[in-house]
Parts: sequence; structure tokens; C-alpha cells
Amino acid sequence: MRHNLLLLSLVSVFSLGAQAQAPVVQKRLANVWSNHASMFVGVRGGIAVPPGAIGLAPNIAIELGVAVPNGFGFGIRAMWMNNPPGVPFLGLSPAAYGFGALADFRYYIETIEPLTIYPTISVGFLAGPERITQMNAVMPLFNPGLGVKMKFGNVYGAFEFGLSGFTIPFVVFIVGFDGDSKITKEAERVRIAEETAPLPVAPVAAPVAPRATP
Repeated sequence: MRHNLLLLSLVSVFSLGAQAQAPVVQKRLANVWSNHASMFVGVRGGIAVPPGAIGLAPNIAIELGVAVPNGFGFGIRAMWMNNPPGVPFLGLSPAAYGFGALADFRYYIETIEPLTIYPTISVGFLAGPERITQMNAVMPLFNPGLGVKMKFGNVYGAFEFGLSGFTIPFVVFIVGFDGDSKITKEAERVRIAEETAPLPVAPVAAPVAPRATP
């Protein structure tokens, strides 16, 4: 009888161990730039106000790059501009329109959620036909500015302003998609695993055999 009770107790213990869910362990990712970085893609629309020119210079662009909650980020963009200004000291007259590309360098400063502030410098070019001669003109671009970004989930909106070539004021509105970083993906994986993990099964008490009376 004692051997039967011992065997039943061992079976209950092993059954509980097999049914219990192993704890979910979160990987400890290194606190490096690449683990916090996320890729973004967005659409930009803005207006520049060239001094001495006739009319405004609206523009639209598509941007693609890498952002972080706090630290350096970068991106590239392709841009179209209507009525771009000339550059007198380079001998360039105003153009009817222009296409160009820029590289953006930013430093993100994390504030209260969901707001991020970033100074930015953009370097690139704008090319198009001169308004009178129709000859191709290439204008260099150097645009320092300041931006404010608001992120809601994976969607972000931003506003930038600055001085193109330190002489032409501009404002830009941006909307786009910002993916998840490696750290965010790992935290989400752990959360889902914990929510879907089965509850541990309570051990079954072994029956106690009645003692024989003398």
C-alpha cells in the first residue's frame, strides 16, 4: 500500500511539471543605437518665401530614413518645387520648376511623450530650366532648420521651419509611417507570450489510504 501511495505522488508531481508553462524570458538587447533605431517613410509638403522673387515657392517631397527616440538620425528625400528662386552670386536665374534630392541629418531630443524636437541640416541640389532662357540650372541647397515630431503608434506628423541657404525662409508639414525598433518588437513579443500563456495547473493531492485497525 505504501508503495502505491509513493508511486501516485510521483505521478502527480511529474504531471504538474509537464503541464506548467515555462516562464517567458525577455532578451536583454544591448543598449546601442541600432537596437533603438527604426525606419520611417513619409510625405512632405511646404512653402518657401524667396526674398525679391515674385510669388511663393511650394514644394512636395518623399522622405525615407532612420530615426531614434534620442540621438542622431538621417534620411534622404526626393523633392519637386514650383517657382524656385535663383542664386544671384552664382549667376543662376529663377527657374520655372525644379527637381532635386537632399540628405537630411538630424539630432532627436526626446521630451514628453509623444513629442520629439530635432535640429536638422539638409544638403542637396535642385535642378530645372531657367524661366527666360530655358537653359538647365542647378542650384545647391543647404537648409538648416528645426523640427517638432509627434508619434502616435506607428504614425507620425511633424512640422519644420528654417532658412534655406540662410536667406530663404520655409515651412514644411510632414506625415508618415515609423516602424518599430528591435527593442520595441522584443517587448511586444514578450507581452503577447505572457498574455497567451496557459495558467499553471494545481497539483492533485494523492488519496490517503485508510489505516487498518488492529
